[in-house]
Amino acid sequence: MVVCICNAVRDTDIEHARRRGVTTLAVIAAACGAGAACGTCREAVLSLLTGAPASSSGAAEAVCAEPHGPKPEFRLPSAP
Repeated sequence: MVVCICNAVRDTDIEHARRRGVTTLAVIAAACGAGAACGTCREAVLSLLTGAPASSSGAAEAVCAEPHGPKPEFRLPSAP
């Protein structure tokens, strides 16, 4: 499922990052762009990173109308 519409980041991308040790919005935004643009998906991204349920605000299904540049290159921090 696409979680970040602005940067076409899927839940599987976030899960992969979580398994590599990413636990904050700042790091996931730098790694793949999720939550870095309009911010509509931040709650859903954080929920996927922490395993906590997202509220029923519909954040993961919202459509971003903000214009954005190309998707940033996906980079994860080095494994410890």
